[in-house]
Amino acid sequence: MNDPCEEIEYHNLPSNRLEELNSLTFEESENLIILRSDYLNITGDFCAAKLMDYFKRRTDWELENNHYPWIDMTLTQIHEVLIGEYSLNVIRRAISLLEDKGILERRKNPDNGQIKTWQYKLNLDVLDVLLQH
Repeated sequence: MNDPCEEIEYHNLPSNRLEELNSLTFEESENLIILRSDYLNITGDFCAAKLMDYFKRRTDWELENNHYPWIDMTLTQIHEVLIGEYSLNVIRRAISLLEDKGILERRKNPDNGQIKTWQYKLNLDVLDVLLQH
């Protein structure tokens, strides 16, 4: 891939490019901002669709490596993942949209109340149902 931060419309990729993208590990694809048309159709929001893809790839990695679906991230870290494309207010609205649709859950650390970083969990079952419609 030429630019590791390029924006890709997932379903319009040639089959060899799609296979290449799917074969990347999370570490190799962590800096990719991927806009999937099916996620955009679900949310109607570009930022939310890109967050869905990031959380899906990150959740798959977390479950495989840590067996734990919750992802600790600050808004600043999410802003960095999206390479500064969206303001913190837009990111907050996108997260709220994903929560309202039941796609994403958010909580404070249940084991340590002093940690203020939000934890996020992608609801894979909800995502699967939405993708089938």
